[in-house]
Amino acid sequence: MKKTILLATVAAASLLLAGQAFALKVVGEKVRLESLDDYATCQTQSYSGTWCHEALKDWVKAHPADAFKAGKLTRLHMNHWVAVPFFVQAFEKKAGQCNDPDVSLALKSAFGMPSDEAVVKQAKTIAFTYCLKELKGNFEGWAAEGSYEKTNLCPDLAKQGISAAACSK
Repeated sequence: MKKTILLATVAAASLLLAGQAFALKVVGEKVRLESLDDYATCQTQSYSGTWCHEALKDWVKAHPADAFKAGKLTRLHMNHWVAVPFFVQAFEKKAGQCNDPDVSLALKSAFGMPSDEAVVKQAKTIAFTYCLKELKGNFEGWAAEGSYEKTNLCPDLAKQGISAAACSK
């Protein structure tokens, strides 16, 4: 059964006073987006953004052509690395844009994660399979950021024949 609820948070109350109400669509126990624009509005109503993000995943499952835009929205509203799965999906469909600053920010953030995180492998796929030429100039700086970045990037840089001073320390 579909039902619509209105969130009664302080933020929602101030929006109501300003004449801008936002009703979330809830199906079962999940939030459902009616459009990609609903994601940003949903995020303003959420402390952690998790249920909005889950709704965005469902949206992209039903609308795979929106994966790149979903990645950009996620990078804007969540931790940057959370956008990487959407970006890799877009690149797999030949719809990614290597020079987009949101892609760079998401990858840089992902390389700062522990190497056993799935998002690191996805970030490597984008960086070394799809965007090597465009992102080559970023690798040195990213590898110098910290130990996770060095661990995540240096072996792949060596395989590509790319030298980075941070990798030789």
